[in-house]
Amino acid sequence: MEPTITEDGPVRVLDVSGADYRRAFELFLAGTDEKPLTHARLSEITAALPHRRVLLDVGAGEGRTTAYLARSYDRTIAIEPSAAMREKLRAVCPQALILPDRIDRAQPPEPADLVHLSHVLYYVPEEEWLPTVTRALEWTVPGGTLLVVLQHPDSPCMRMATHFTGVRYDLRPLLDRLRTVRPSHDYALETLALHYRTPHL
Repeated sequence: MEPTITEDGPVRVLDVSGADYRRAFELFLAGTDEKPLTHARLSEITAALPHRRVLLDVGAGEGRTTAYLARSYDRTIAIEPSAAMREKLRAVCPQALILPDRIDRAQPPEPADLVHLSHVLYYVPEEEWLPTVTRALEWTVPGGTLLVVLQHPDSPCMRMATHFTGVRYDLRPLLDRLRTVRPSHDYALETLALHYRTPHL
């Protein structure tokens, strides 16, 4: 992958399917409380749904959260275009129907009670956020929930990403646009207080 050029010189952007990215991601997970806190919140959201027939995890990655959620649903569908990630996903969530397509080409066989679009929009150009999310809305049953997850744009991690890449990942403008183009839906923006700790800093 080509390096990102900043005023201070090049910054190497890791290939998400490579070993270096995997190592960096594992170090991040080892020091953060993100998984337990987000999983607890996902359980609350799931419990509040009128039905728990189908889970659709869009960009399921290696499947840790998919497997956690799948226990609460009758059927699980996962969209994951990365072959390396699909292999891990299949190992931890063998009951899932796994679609190998990109989001803009995927055709889930049925709508879902919960559509989970977590940490996916980092890999989607911002001008494609609205069509991507409205497509996911079409995969959501009436009365169901579409959950779009990103790290808070003002968190230390994302401020660092913005500093080195010049890109700011903020859901608030997207929310305003959704309220304009799809006003019949109810929308909410929620922030979880997550922390990262390491003995080496």
